[in-house]
Amino acid sequence: GKVLAEVPKNAKYSCSVADYSISYVKQGNKLIATREFKIKKEYMEVSEYNEFKEFFNKVMEADTKQIALK
Repeated sequence: GKVLAEVPKNAKYSCSVADYSISYVKQGNKLIATREFKIKKEYMEVSEYNEFKEFFNKVMEADTKQIALK
């Protein structure tokens, strides 16, 4: 069978609108991922949009990370 090549790195990002974190733990032959996305406020100012867009791009990259098996 296949085994996990390596445990992915944890990630944590924050902006004025939201916080995000994802962490990985290997337990025996299982990989457990814990993901949190916390919205700090319902509305954002126009001036916050670029910061939020950059934050969201990092979140999308972390969420679509592939896990390698060998």
